[in-house]
Amino acid sequence: MQQKLDEARLKAQLTLAGYNHVAQVVSPGEYAVRGGLIDLFPMGSPVPYRVDLFDDEVDSIRTFDPDTQRSLYPVPEVRLLPGREFPMDEDARARFRSRWRELLEGDPTRSRIYKDMGNGVATAGIEYYLPLFFEDTATVFDFFGEASTVVLHGDRSRPSSASGRTPGTATAWCRATPTGPCCRRKHCS
Repeated sequence: MQQKLDEARLKAQLTLAGYNHVAQVVSPGEYAVRGGLIDLFPMGSPVPYRVDLFDDEVDSIRTFDPDTQRSLYPVPEVRLLPGREFPMDEDARARFRSRWRELLEGDPTRSRIYKDMGNGVATAGIEYYLPLFFEDTATVFDFFGEASTVVLHGDRSRPSSASGRTPGTATAWCRATPTGPCCRRKHCS
């Protein structure tokens, strides 16, 4: 049974997910539509994919060589990761601009990044402003459970005479809690 594909909806979803619409796909995060062909280069994928449509039905999915643009091997499906770490819909862009005005000093209209975001353009370097897209951002400790143990190993500037350790061998055992790291050893703080 052939699967149906709404080309306009797919293009909208790809754009919203951060993929760039280009004439010819050559690198991750790009897609192109030419007649009944949709080329996709998913983020995290070593190869791009070509979806061949017959009207609104998927006829075939194949990998292809971005240099020669020749189709290679058939595949049963394509899995897509988002093209960027942040949303670009109207709500997300409005939140970005609002938080920019709230948290940063100066006239925002003088900033190219602020203006580009208003126009729906994810300019280079925008990833440095990720906290402006979200109310809360995660830290590494948000991915650990309450009973997790975190081991920190690093170069210590002085040997510990009590343990006989030399620089570079100090290890700290810490507990991860919902509010962040907790450690009762004085050399960990």
